[in-house]
Amino acid sequence: MQKSLVGRYIGASGPFEGQIIAARIPVAGATLESLRSRTNQFSRRAARKAVRGGYEVRAMDPMEHLEGIVEVNHSLEERCGKPMTDAYRRSLEELRNEAEGSIKFASPMCGRHWDLWRGVFAREGNGLCGYARLRRNGDYMLYGQWLGHGDHLEHGIMHLLHHDILEWVTDTGSSEVKGLANLVYAAWHSGGAGLQYWKRASGFEPVRLILDPADKRP
Repeated sequence: MQKSLVGRYIGASGPFEGQIIAARIPVAGATLESLRSRTNQFSRRAARKAVRGGYEVRAMDPMEHLEGIVEVNHSLEERCGKPMTDAYRRSLEELRNEAEGSIKFASPMCGRHWDLWRGVFAREGNGLCGYARLRRNGDYMLYGQWLGHGDHLEHGIMHLLHHDILEWVTDTGSSEVKGLANLVYAAWHSGGAGLQYWKRASGFEPVRLILDPADKRP
């Protein structure tokens, strides 16, 4: 993550020409109420709609939900007006082959560097309807993979997933989020009108990220 983000999204010593403006939510010292107040009414209503519709969010082991991940990935041919990339077009067999010999999913040993997943499930049938791959590096957490099944998006599932994450990062009893300062969702200007609206509705703001000169952490 350090190699792929510094020099693109993150300035090593300050802002630089051509730096990608990131979508960020500051969470240091925030309460759940203050983070929810950053979201707009549509986002909050959509999250409640998903709950009423029988959806729930929980931590997930991706290795146990490969079939569901493939179904979500293949549910739409295009997103944000662009064809799905080859990485999302991989078959179940390809994902299973990739998973062979991988490290067994477990709670992270280091609270400041981890790779965890959360999924949206339909309570009736227990099917995976959307997921987020969340990656922490120092004091920021990146929304890595973020995808919902095309048949369920209108029910507010991704707003529910986002609000669940906001609740999780304000859980003072969770060692995984202790000291977390920023949630980052890729580039502020990326995606079409729908994704642009989702970022604003969800409380993200445009910022130029730089490394902390004291300890070289963003």
